[in-house]
Amino acid sequence: MGYQFKYLEGHEFSKIDLFTDYVNNFYEQKINSTGPSRFIAIMHLNQLYGIFGRKHDLLETRNIYKKDLDKSIFSRVIKSIIPINDKIITLLMYSNIKDDLVKELNSELDMKLNNYYSLVKANVAIASAVTSYARIHMIPFKIDGSCVYSDTDSIFTTKKLKDIFIGNDLGLMKDELKGLVIKEAYFLDIKKIWLSIY
Repeated sequence: MGYQFKYLEGHEFSKIDLFTDYVNNFYEQKINSTGPSRFIAIMHLNQLYGIFGRKHDLLETRNIYKKDLDKSIFSRVIKSIIPINDKIITLLMYSNIKDDLVKELNSELDMKLNNYYSLVKANVAIASAVTSYARIHMIPFKIDGSCVYSDTDSIFTTKKLKDIFIGNDLGLMKDELKGLVIKEAYFLDIKKIWLSIY
């Protein structure tokens, strides 16, 4: 495509087919079910790569008595304190904080912070690979001069796509407007679009 890159650092990952059976299973459920079952199958398909890209730091919610707040303040990193009533408050506390940060806070501020660690099954390499392949697939649609807006897996274009690109199967574009044409559109922000259709 004519891009030039300056490589700063590289990481090599082994290749393996992780998700073919998973995708085929839930895609089959999606096309052969209705209602909640179809919705659940769609969510399993759409949210898979996002799960792998999620943060390792988590929020823990705990209700405590106000009189015990000092104990938590000096042992945990607190995001927010929400009053429930005169006696009880809810704490949103960070866990899975980088150990280096906890050690630094403990030594610099003479605190006794604890790092409560929960295993988060995430893998940024997998999430990055999925979005990268999606972008590679979308590039030809974006650079032909007719694209006015695009998302990870969709485009708004000023010309009709060839029939070979449209369908309900995996990898094809779906005509969400069922043949209707957009008369006027305002793209306000990511996923915030106002349309006038005829």
